[in-house]
Amino acid sequence: MGASPQEVLARIATGDPLRLRPAVVEHLRQRYQLLDASRVHLRCLALCAREACRYQGTPSLEEWLLARVNEAVEHVLDEDPPDDSDDGAWAPLAEPLGLDPGDAREACRVFNHLPMDQRRSFFRLVIEREEPGRVARELGLEFSELLVFARSALECLIRAYHSDERGDP
Repeated sequence: MGASPQEVLARIATGDPLRLRPAVVEHLRQRYQLLDASRVHLRCLALCAREACRYQGTPSLEEWLLARVNEAVEHVLDEDPPDDSDDGAWAPLAEPLGLDPGDAREACRVFNHLPMDQRRSFFRLVIEREEPGRVARELGLEFSELLVFARSALECLIRAYHSDERGDP
């Protein structure tokens, strides 16, 4: 008989033997999403523990784990935002922008639901501060197209911030 989800969780949560934490961070980076990686990692551990008894060796363990990482990201994206007591993860992003952590969390929620082209353009230009000409070439975009995507993302963030500031839904 296989191990229970609780037993599996106890094994995989200590020391991260499946290397799920780096997989979560890389997955978020590849999708250009701003989520609390610790929260996604914990969700991923729980999903792996719950589903481990059903795993029969196919697909490969690497593919199976990646599917759990993706599932964890989707779960966290679909959840209601945590209450204000959970804003510590957002403080490093909020402080340099002059925002409170709750505003940063809301900005990230808006950002994470933007189209990939907008997220990728904004992320690379604004967050990673890469050279625009090089980014446009690497992405196969016209320079102006790259800037339009990044500006669209910025405008969505500004609208969300001003809407939240007024208390609008």
